[in-house]
Amino acid sequence: MKRALAHYPLYIFLIFYIALTLATYKTLPIANGEEYRILRGKETLDHFFRGEFKEKLLQPIPNYFMYNLYPMVMVLLNPNFYYEWFHLFNLLFASIGFVAAYALAVKMSNRVWVRSAVLIALLLFPRFFGELGINPVDMPFMVFYLLSILAILKFGRHSTEHWSTLLLGILFGITQGLRQIGFGVYILLIISDLYDRYSGQKFVLKTRLLKYIYIFIIANFFMLITWPNFAINFFKNYAWYLFIGSKFYLWDFGLLFFGNFLTNDQRPWFYLPFFQLITYPIYILILFLPTPFIFKRLIKNKTYLILFTALIFNYLLYFLLKPVLYDGIRHFLFLPPIIVLLAAVNLEMIFSALKNKLIRISIVGIITIILLNLTIYTIKEYPYHYPYFNKIAFAFGNPYKLFESDYSNTKYREASEWIRDEYLKDESVYSHSDLKSMLKVYACDNAFALDYFSHKKFLSVIQKEKANLIVCDYRNLKQSGYEGEIIKEFYLNGYDVLYVMKLK
Repeated sequence: MKRALAHYPLYIFLIFYIALTLATYKTLPIANGEEYRILRGKETLDHFFRGEFKEKLLQPIPNYFMYNLYPMVMVLLNPNFYYEWFHLFNLLFASIGFVAAYALAVKMSNRVWVRSAVLIALLLFPRFFGELGINPVDMPFMVFYLLSILAILKFGRHSTEHWSTLLLGILFGITQGLRQIGFGVYILLIISDLYDRYSGQKFVLKTRLLKYIYIFIIANFFMLITWPNFAINFFKNYAWYLFIGSKFYLWDFGLLFFGNFLTNDQRPWFYLPFFQLITYPIYILILFLPTPFIFKRLIKNKTYLILFTALIFNYLLYFLLKPVLYDGIRHFLFLPPIIVLLAAVNLEMIFSALKNKLIRISIVGIITIILLNLTIYTIKEYPYHYPYFNKIAFAFGNPYKLFESDYSNTKYREASEWIRDEYLKDESVYSHSDLKSMLKVYACDNAFALDYFSHKKFLSVIQKEKANLIVCDYRNLKQSGYEGEIIKEFYLNGYDVLYVMKLK
């Protein structure tokens, strides 16, 4: 009982987080691409219940090359396709990620304030927290990646016959299915065992190899039974899946980088670390910087070592394989918890080394001010707060027009609601029921969100020539070259990012 009560910061956080979720989930926008993944989940669910597979979308990539377990479960729980409920499920499921991050913090530090700081830092990390409710792909991967690391640390040393072998296999199977980089958890398991061996613990090579084989078999078996048709021509599909990240032919629309659109071949090698530099809270970046130096002192902390190894391993994969990137760096949503955990422990080490109380108080004061600013930003921009840029980004100019900002085009909800509730009040010539005389609106992107929040008071059309209005974000407007009268602008952090136009 006493041990359970010791985790009161987690309980308080979860109560607050769940209350916030229940109070705000209906306000969340629909991200571009959400509909596609959820429909794929519906198709997969149909396959399991009907015993056959029917493609319902004309896509260049077949369903059986996508792991749809998470969206399939969401559709099972929400067959009426209320997107508000999908967002609710996402936010609630993401709470497991917070719990996993807290559990990892417990393994690294005995101090309550360090564990609490990890939870607060993640909640006030706009590029992390802002994605959780609207991202049914990278969010669950983040959760299962953290759970896999936690399971390695807690159960990795158990024998092959222990029930945890099954748990590790299932977690690894889901993790590797969600993202190819999920295969990296096997490397972390091996490094964990090597750490134990060189720490003087019993290590029998034959036993460990057998456990690796068992976990790999269980993981792939679970992945296959939850991934329809992947077993057809298994080895070819497996090879395709392993390397599709660096040859992803579905994305060639260009990355907005310093105001120019670059192909993936033109993307500079420093794209990922640079984007982290301009989108992560500055205090996290500063506290993370000492990691290579503090690492020598914390080598005895196995959790710190595994997290640092996971970080370095994923950076190496990025630099060596040069995967196709788009939508900023949302594919790396699993990195913020790791970086925050390392930064929090670094802060603890810095405080323990500082003897001057005034300096420690000053550091706490500066971090508190930054957290207050992040709180104000989050409240002000919620639920469109994920396209966050720090002060470093603004040193280059207007980051919302220099770099990928609202790449999920969430602001289309706000435009749809404005047209529905404001514009149509003054434009009485349009009918709300007669299709021929209804207002017709063309969306440059995220047409589904525009239609979903229209409440059928206007029509979303797929040909701009037939539209009375066009809704276009900055990126697509710049690429398309559309010209017309802008009658309404929508803003992020005071900067225009979306426009409602009448074409010339």
